[in-house]
Amino acid sequence: MEVQVSDHHTTPNVIIQRGLKASVLEGIVVDGTTNQPVKAAQLTVRRVDRPERFLSTGLFWHQGDDPLKFVEGGFKFLVPSSLPFTLTVSAPGYDDWYYKESEKQKTPTALILSSDTTMKLRVVLRRRPIKRQS
Repeated sequence: MEVQVSDHHTTPNVIIQRGLKASVLEGIVVDGTTNQPVKAAQLTVRRVDRPERFLSTGLFWHQGDDPLKFVEGGFKFLVPSSLPFTLTVSAPGYDDWYYKESEKQKTPTALILSSDTTMKLRVVLRRRPIKRQS
């Protein structure tokens, strides 16, 4: 179906629905021992209802409008609103990190963000123990 749209004109029997505004997930990934930013990490956001649908991105967060000014170890990206998703952070030499509502939990927790909101996270990665060969 093709629809012509013009100023000050109503087209009968056509309804345009806008989706919800996305939410923003932003934060920084740091080393749990040194508290320094981790330079190479991968973030994966995965829908709970459709785990085959996911977004995976590296660390990259510009400050303001200057593309040369960025937060080392930082991230900022859009995530689905009102849909539960999980967040995993991986980096070479570190244990994988999963979002949990509390550190006491054993399993990851799904996040659900309201439309047009921002959630700020500080992700602390723990170094993976080095296996010594006998």
